[in-house]
Amino acid sequence: MNQWRHYYSFFAFFLVLLPVSAQTVIRLDASAKRQDKGEGVYNNPLDALAAVPDHGTTILHVAPGVYWLDNPDDPDVRTSPSGIPFAVTIRTDSLIIRGLSGKPDNTIFAVNRGQTQGAIGNYTMIHFIGKYVEAEGVTFGNYCNVDLVYPDKPELGRKARAKAIVQAQLAICERTETVRMKNCRFISRLNLCPFVGARRAFFNDCHFECTDDALNGAAFYNHCTFDFYSSRPFYSTATTGAIFYDCDIHTRLSDRQFLTKAGGPLTMINTRWHAPSDSLKIMWSNDDKPYCVCYASGNTLNGKPLEIDVKRPWRTVSCSEPMHKYLIPEPAITNHYPPLGMELPVYYRIVEWGQPVKEAERHFETNYFRVNPSFRPISDTIQIDHDGMRGIAEVNIDGQVYWAPSFLVNPKLKRKKNMLRVTYKLADDPAPKNKETNVDNSLITWYKVKSDGKIIPVRQGRVGEVPDIDCMEVYDDEAFVSVMPKYLDTETGHYYEARAYLETPQKRNMKRTLSVDTDFKDVPCVVADDRTLTDCWLMDCFKPADTGAHQWKVDNSAPAWRYGTAPDGARGEGLVTALRGARLWYTPEEKADDNVRLELWADPCKTAGQGFGSATAQYFDVGIAFDMTTLSGYVLRIERTPQFDRAVTFTIYKYDHGQTTPVTKSVPSSCFKTGFHLVITRKDGVLHVKADRETARMPDGNGQTPSSSEMSENGIYSAVELSVEAPASGNSVYMQHTGTTGASALMLHRLRLYRL
Repeated sequence: MNQWRHYYSFFAFFLVLLPVSAQTVIRLDASAKRQDKGEGVYNNPLDALAAVPDHGTTILHVAPGVYWLDNPDDPDVRTSPSGIPFAVTIRTDSLIIRGLSGKPDNTIFAVNRGQTQGAIGNYTMIHFIGKYVEAEGVTFGNYCNVDLVYPDKPELGRKARAKAIVQAQLAICERTETVRMKNCRFISRLNLCPFVGARRAFFNDCHFECTDDALNGAAFYNHCTFDFYSSRPFYSTATTGAIFYDCDIHTRLSDRQFLTKAGGPLTMINTRWHAPSDSLKIMWSNDDKPYCVCYASGNTLNGKPLEIDVKRPWRTVSCSEPMHKYLIPEPAITNHYPPLGMELPVYYRIVEWGQPVKEAERHFETNYFRVNPSFRPISDTIQIDHDGMRGIAEVNIDGQVYWAPSFLVNPKLKRKKNMLRVTYKLADDPAPKNKETNVDNSLITWYKVKSDGKIIPVRQGRVGEVPDIDCMEVYDDEAFVSVMPKYLDTETGHYYEARAYLETPQKRNMKRTLSVDTDFKDVPCVVADDRTLTDCWLMDCFKPADTGAHQWKVDNSAPAWRYGTAPDGARGEGLVTALRGARLWYTPEEKADDNVRLELWADPCKTAGQGFGSATAQYFDVGIAFDMTTLSGYVLRIERTPQFDRAVTFTIYKYDHGQTTPVTKSVPSSCFKTGFHLVITRKDGVLHVKADRETARMPDGNGQTPSSSEMSENGIYSAVELSVEAPASGNSVYMQHTGTTGASALMLHRLRLYRL
């Protein structure tokens, strides 16, 4: 009885939310022979929704049928200045949609468009602008990548527009307080978006089919069923959290199932998981942030008791009370604190369903005080438990930082044969004596100086990371180095310059070899403004002409690449795309002959083989013997296309003054994943490309190495080889990335360029 009181209170709360105002009743019936606007009867769904008034409450009765909110046979591509094309926008205070048959399978609102498949942008069926929306007994389906099946009248069914899964959305809410759905179906795959954006959403006896970034993260799912086709159905639940109670979840995964991509609180009670394997590992998120606390009890996997996130037990709190009081926890705060410590209020907020948020806030505090005498930051995790709830905060305490040192002996350049070395001596570390902390950590930057006085950074790194430099790398007129003094436990001081003039006759007699081998760690991340420079890595942000159909802006206010870590499929550290349109190139001073080879090792952040965020002219071009001044030459293009959602295409393109044309067939492959290895060879006027994964170079069960032309059942190759006659246009190594960044970025690990 106590549990049912919770239900009664919950539904009573929603009844209170319904505005007491004018009420409009509209009937939508596909079988009506004619529309009678005077009686509020429509046989066209767009006319019916257009009749919804801006104010008051509208009740829309819907007879069985398939109601297309966008003509599925119209060949025109949908676009929008806002970036999200909507089929229909509904503005009203309150909207209630009721399917008259009670069977959601035969009352369907439908569209069949998605990103790059009938639309540019994440196509969405409904844009609801209002306080309250409710539906019962209907299906909302985006059939871009899913077949529409209508059991009662099979002739109303329709095949999916395409099988490659793209962003195809259902409904986005704006200024909405409450969403309430009962006995409804929500069908799509990527970015399902079942009325997302409302402050609170409640789904009762509903069904969902989706892949990633799909579910409403501020929702209560009661007695619902789910079909998960990938590993992260939520992007984030950070606003209020989401609750599963008495649900059935069917997943197609057998290895690891995450629930969120970017973290957030979740509660899962008495929910039954059904999976192909009993060994499926279910985790809240792949994000290790400690303050995302989740709650669970009574869950099973294939009928056996389930523990979620077993290896991170601190993240899961067991809760025995039914529905857990309809509580949604808010994560505790995270902050940086000064090195001398301070009192820290660690708290959580309890948001109880059916109560205004301000009246439901309760804070629990603890005191925290710690001194950090080290220069290294210290991270602590503070946890408090109260009344079955848990609050966790991650506290980052900055280390002691002392003033910058000066030079006891100013930097000087020394030359030994063709090598240059910088020498200097720092004054004593102002910090207390400590072998671990009194370590030179100065920043060294090598430059080349042009005859016109222009200074170009060539290499950059901390002392010990940047080796002596070949005179040929600073070939013009004079060598130039700067040193910014620093110990591990001090601030960085002002740089000091050291110069050395190189004698012209000696420079001319130096023997040059074409050999570039870099892990990118010492590449200066500086925006380039001169494409004619040689013997140094240069970068900028650039939007190629063939991306003109997609709107994004060039930003050269900051470097387009950064050195560091990246999420998901990227391993370790490397040079990472930081801006969309990241471009990188290197032009040797020496004119390369026809027989050269480039090898590149890289990790895309995407792990399923799709390589990029979406199929919106997102690609990675790599070329050699390229002319940077005219943007002419031949490149390998790795591109995500609408035809594949777990593979990319490999094509050799010709650049002619920035205009591109494919010159080979396109080969779909799944090899653009972690451990990607690319070899481009120019020999006797022929450009040859071979791409695979180093991690895939393992013998099969018979001791044989799989063929590079091995093809899977779906027509996707495990590796790629392409060749074409391609005369040299220039001397540069050229790389252009037009994909989005963050979780869709690319990490470069190593590059070699050498003469055969």
